[in-house]
Amino acid sequence: MFTRPSPVPLLGLLAISMLCTFLPAVAAASSTIGPSAVIVAPHGLVSAAGGVVYVRIDIQGASSCSVAIDPPVQIRPHGLACRDLENSYRATIGLNPKLHDRRFALTLIARGSARQIVRRLVIVQSRAPDVIDNYANVSTYGTYGNGANDAVGDCTLATAADILQTWDAMRGMANGPLATQPFLDAYHSLVGGPGGPDIGLTARQVLNYWQHTGIDNNMIASWHAISAYRNPALIEAALARNGALYASVALPSTDTDFLPLWSMAEAPYGTPVAGGHALAIVGYDARGPYFATWGGVQHATWQWWKTWGSGAYVVKPATTAWTPNVVNVTSSALSASVRTVSVNGVAMYALNLVDTVSGVTGPTTGTITFSDNGQPITGCVSISGVASGSTLSARCTEYVPYGSIQSDALFAGYSGDAEFADSTSNTAVIVFG
Repeated sequence: MFTRPSPVPLLGLLAISMLCTFLPAVAAASSTIGPSAVIVAPHGLVSAAGGVVYVRIDIQGASSCSVAIDPPVQIRPHGLACRDLENSYRATIGLNPKLHDRRFALTLIARGSARQIVRRLVIVQSRAPDVIDNYANVSTYGTYGNGANDAVGDCTLATAADILQTWDAMRGMANGPLATQPFLDAYHSLVGGPGGPDIGLTARQVLNYWQHTGIDNNMIASWHAISAYRNPALIEAALARNGALYASVALPSTDTDFLPLWSMAEAPYGTPVAGGHALAIVGYDARGPYFATWGGVQHATWQWWKTWGSGAYVVKPATTAWTPNVVNVTSSALSASVRTVSVNGVAMYALNLVDTVSGVTGPTTGTITFSDNGQPITGCVSISGVASGSTLSARCTEYVPYGSIQSDALFAGYSGDAEFADSTSNTAVIVFG
């Protein structure tokens, strides 16, 4: 389950600076021909929108080194003096969230008596959009077993489904709910089977499972935590690049259902916590983030997120194409025939109805219901039907008194389920007395 970490101070509007922390020193050498290894990670081009950029610098076999940033900015301490053969630095570059469209070139030079190695890193500070509403592309988010009527403690898996739904909708693919069962199967796999304890999971457990085992034949390429996740500028920048973020909160007891806005008004600091909860960040505006959860979208203020948020994670989709296990489309065909019969000595019409649903390729919990002139036919409501190949069929017989001319509008509807979409069909019969 999620536990909320102790509050950490938020980053202010920082001047561009370079801070270096040294690891324990290694014995110095008397002379060095040249550096044997110099690593700057990440390498190449880094895009950032406010907040901080972390750079790891590893140097081996150098007698001296220096770091510079162009345009010139203050570096603390004044330059870097590599007095040891092996040094490792974790450099923190603070960026001003209000500035954008700026490029900074970081240059590291590691020197020896005979040669030197130069490494460069370009940092591009851009501004995230004022508003992102990726949730607007989704027609309906699924509950994936975590809704009010079927609550399972699998919000961590439902969040993965919400992220996949958002990505699919942004790519112009299916924008409705995915099949529920693969996400329930993943949850049960992690808690020890369907009969296992419904104890919930941590974000890291699910993200590692998603990366290394996969959910519904989908595996993510990687994931990483956003260290300063309470900084709105970092959330905005990450969402602009990734479309949806995996997040966790310590959910206040006052916010266990949808409200027009989750805010500090109903959930001030000190409100009892109902428990840990996972949800997807799928948008934001000036007031705060939008979450996909429980089959819907919930807005919150940034202050609410700063107070109750417990983590945010960037999830990188796999490079290979994925075909989701979406709800299968079905189609119904209703046929009707009429014959005259005698029931207890009384002449009656027997309307024989057959509804055939195509596209049902496996077991289904969906049922078929027949109606006549808008009224359900007795004995023909919620019939399970008989499966054969890729079809499901059900039969219904209705007895109608023999008499004058009669016209009946007949209807059959397949309810669908988590795997198969619903479908309907109708026809009409006219009998002459």
